[in-house]
Amino acid sequence: MSGLVFVLDPLYALRDVAPSPELDPVAAVKLAELAGVDAVRISGQREGDAVEVRRVARCLELAIESSPGGLKAALEVRPDRVLLVEPATTPVLRQLEEAGIPAWARVNAEVDAVKAAHTAGVAGVEFHTANAVDLPDGARAAALEALADASRLAAKLRLPVALGGGLDWRSLRPFAQRVGALERVAVGRALVARALLVGIERALEDLRSRLS
Repeated sequence: MSGLVFVLDPLYALRDVAPSPELDPVAAVKLAELAGVDAVRISGQREGDAVEVRRVARCLELAIESSPGGLKAALEVRPDRVLLVEPATTPVLRQLEEAGIPAWARVNAEVDAVKAAHTAGVAGVEFHTANAVDLPDGARAAALEALADASRLAAKLRLPVALGGGLDWRSLRPFAQRVGALERVAVGRALVARALLVGIERALEDLRSRLS
């Protein structure tokens, strides 16, 4: 079964607008890991929070820009891997490789984007789905076909694939089914919203059921 990545930024955003000692993202990380989440992710723009999460997380992803600032955050936090949220640059990739930090790239589900990521030498690609999940039926069907095409090319190039961006219980299954070998799925807002109602453990169970 595909792995699950808990994107923490929506939880931190909730804490920022409604501060409460009961809203503890670090405690949420611990509970999510006990419930079987495979990794947690946080933006490199939250470097201080990321350092705190690093102390407790078994597997941490850091989402960063392909820039000197993003590189600095990665070298400070020392995540298990990074997700480059803009086109990878050779100097950043080289320094991440020297530091022993695998770099994935967030790309659109397009054949040309997969080719570019493979040429850059990233460890894997995460197809950005946020712009596709709410499309009208016809446009959404075309987006799903494009996702399938991009996934097939990634498989031929032996480039691991993940999905992330706007996915929820309604959209997860049809998108996941278009990827032949889906390594993992990243979910943030939908997981936080569900957990507020049923708790993190049940929310993760429900999410996994959509991947089976």
